[in-house]
Amino acid sequence: MTDFAIALLLSRLAHWLGDYGLQNGWMAFGKLRRSLPAVVHGVAYGLSYVATSYAFEWLGLWKEVAGLAQTAVYLRTPGLVVAIALTHLLVDRFAVASLWYRAYNGYLATPSDELEPWQRSVCLSIDQGIHRWCDTIFIVLFWS
Repeated sequence: MTDFAIALLLSRLAHWLGDYGLQNGWMAFGKLRRSLPAVVHGVAYGLSYVATSYAFEWLGLWKEVAGLAQTAVYLRTPGLVVAIALTHLLVDRFAVASLWYRAYNGYLATPSDELEPWQRSVCLSIDQGIHRWCDTIFIVLFWS
């Protein structure tokens, strides 16, 4: 496995930790209405990259996989963490996935909370895709 593939795998683990493990109801429901919950969630999301990096180092898992130590340290590069946290904050705060879905399908005048449950599920999938796309782009940009 290449170092870049390891970086993407670790970023996926960090994403799960930050977007699901460290996000409580106050953040999840408040980030669309107020900036403070969105900022707290964005910071927690960025710190999930740092935590994932250190966890692999502390647990000694980097010894098992060649290249993991250097890759884990890379994931806590300050510029990368700030870029990932900031884009995550903006995508969540301004409901970019919902806006895109509603604009693309002609529902722009319909508020997000009036969408059918299946439409909200589609928006969640789009949201996760946007986050992964942004994270991957920043990993590529900061890699070189």
